Formats: sequence, C-alpha cells, structure tokens
Amino acid sequence: MLDRLARRVWYAALWLSRRRPAKRLQRLSVELAPRPLRTKAEASLRRQNAWARRHGLNVVRLSLSLVALSAAFWAIWLLLAIAADRGWLARPASPDDLQRLELRLGQSGP
Repeated sequence: MLDRLARRVWYAALWLSRRRPAKRLQRLSVELAPRPLRTKAEASLRRQNAWARRHGLNVVRLSLSLVALSAAFWAIWLLLAIAADRGWLARPASPDDLQRLELRLGQSGP
C-alpha cells in the first residue's frame, strides 16, 4: 500500500515538473545566473534532474515510510495514554495489599 502511494506521489511530482510553469521556472533560474556561469548552471540542472529521476521514487518512499512510522508511534503513545488514564494499566492488587487496605480503612472509619 505504501509503495502504491509513493508511486502515485512520484507520478504527480513528475507530471507537475513537466508542465509549462515548472519548465519556465527552470529556464528562468538558469537565465538568472551570470553569462559565464550559464553553461555550468545548465549542466548542474541536468545533473539534478537526472539524480531526481534516478532516486526520486526511493526518496518519496522513504519519506512516506517515516511519516507512517511517526503516525504509528503517535497512535501507540495515544493508546497507552488513554489506557493509563482509564486505569487499564494499573497493577492488580495482591491479596496481602487488599487485606492491609481493608484494615487501614476499617481502623480509620467512624
């Protein structure tokens, strides 16, 4: 399920990066560089895009896994807090503890 979600997110990212505004933004970022550095900027942009195409899905998968793990730990922590609040995690009293409690309550009574 997580892999399927990662593939959909990656597909959406690729789809958005192929749209005209994204391409225009990349072109403008290269044009903002000084003239002597434009060829280096273009090469750098090509390398970045190649790296993203090669490793992007794995990065998205890792990010979604971290989000899922975080949500799972948060849910477990919440369940433990609720269980402790409701007294489900209290240690059961031993017969000796109950006897001492009854004696103490019986002595302090009216």
